Amino acid sequence: IGWVLRRLRKERPNLILVSYAEELRREHGLRAMEAGLAAGKRRMRPIYLTAMAAAIGVVPLILSRSSLWGPLGTVVCSGLLFGMVLTLFVLPVVYGLVMRSEDEPRQGSPAAPTLAGVLLLCLLLPVVAHAQQAPLTLAECKKMALEHNAATQEAALDIRAAQQERAAAATKRTPQISSSVLGYAAPTSLVSMMAQSGKTGFAGQGSLEQVSAIQPLYTGGRIENGNRLAALGVEVARERQEMARRDVLAQTEENYWRLVALAEKLRTIQAYQELLAQLEKQVSDALASGLITRNDLLKVQLKRSEAALDRQRLESGIHLASRDLRHHIGLPDEDSIALADGLDKPLDPASLEMESQQRGSERVELRLLEKAVRAEDLQIALKHGEMMPTVAVGGTFYRYDFAGLPGSTNVAAFGTADIPISKIREIRHAVQAERERKQIAELKLNDTRELIGIEVLKTWSDLQDAWLATKVAVEEIAQSDVNVREETDKQANGMATYSDVLEAQVLRHQAQDRMMDARSDYWIKRSAYLRSIGSREENW
Repeated sequence: IGWVLRRLRKERPNLILVSYAEELRREHGLRAMEAGLAAGKRRMRPIYLTAMAAAIGVVPLILSRSSLWGPLGTVVCSGLLFGMVLTLFVLPVVYGLVMRSEDEPRQGSPAAPTLAGVLLLCLLLPVVAHAQQAPLTLAECKKMALEHNAATQEAALDIRAAQQERAAAATKRTPQISSSVLGYAAPTSLVSMMAQSGKTGFAGQGSLEQVSAIQPLYTGGRIENGNRLAALGVEVARERQEMARRDVLAQTEENYWRLVALAEKLRTIQAYQELLAQLEKQVSDALASGLITRNDLLKVQLKRSEAALDRQRLESGIHLASRDLRHHIGLPDEDSIALADGLDKPLDPASLEMESQQRGSERVELRLLEKAVRAEDLQIALKHGEMMPTVAVGGTFYRYDFAGLPGSTNVAAFGTADIPISKIREIRHAVQAERERKQIAELKLNDTRELIGIEVLKTWSDLQDAWLATKVAVEEIAQSDVNVREETDKQANGMATYSDVLEAQVLRHQAQDRMMDARSDYWIKRSAYLRSIGSREENW
């Protein structure tokens, strides 16, 4: 132990526990030192157990794999573990640096608090950096939107409701069991009769218990068609969920690219403001030298004011777009959000044209309308079934106990046949109404199929126009760069004014804005085209 203490003293860790052990050794000897070490361990044990229990308590959040609660659980767990290490190991070292022993020399001691502060700052900086929200990619935003958006949650609840309705319809196939209990009491006898011994009354009070079961044998197909209709309702709910997911993905992509375009514009206008500031300085120097008039300086100042106004509008738009995207993907309401993607270079959409010819008829709307026609067929079959007789068999178990009569228990079996004679004309009219509704559903299906074909052609045309617009924007930026260089060279040689240079800079800034708008519009039009042809989620 003495060798270990000398080794620790040589390397100068300055741990509180070691310092405390050395003090005990000097004053009370080796046994007191060992007792002090044991006491120090006992003091550390509650800190360790408390921190570990709290850290383990948030492990279910991490294991949930939720995009909202998973990162929160990771941060809390790592923070608790880091705090435990900080309390047990780091803080004693810092304390030893600050509060040195009295037998050590005082020379250089004022630097100890500074060193301790620097050490704490270095330890806390990674934690602060980790607490910042990581930039979100488009794929992460889509995943969060599918998990937390209200439309997808409502669609999931609709599926559950349809499944419960299907389970309820399936119970019609099983025997219908019912039970009833009747009890009564009357101040006088309900029934009286004359007997040889005189007038006798009975049944002033009594009870009746009955349990019956009825199994339908033939219902005209109503039970089967009802179950088919309930199963079709589940399929319709699933199709609606797919449509909701598709619309949520399209809206997420549109909000994402719009916000990315606004952020790119903000960086562009910041660079433009820096150029205007440099140009204003040059114009001010030229004006002070008497080379130009004050009109040129006023033009530059006016453009700077306009740029400041455009920047303020952009920042307001970014705040609103950020709140809209955060609300759409289920994040807390704030004014900013970090995005990882930029406006990538557009891709040639020629490869998507073949996909539109192969998949143009797979829209969810068409499948829903086809199921609507099937639902009308089932409704017609149900109405026909109401004209058919209903045959069922059953049995009953009953027991009665009336005052004045002996109690009795009995079992009976029975069969029933129900023929709706007077309702046949009414049902025929109802069947004809369902047939008319089926024709309406078929007309909607055919009309929607034609409209979808027109929509596919329009979105394809818009996508091609957006692709060509991006190419034109690239050429415009190249031309504006050449124009800026030429006007700058002319101004340096005295062949152009600062107004010409300013105009060239303005045109270049406008070209960059149009480039951002063209790229953002391309990705939005591409999303709309994929939506119109019914492309699957993994292809977006």
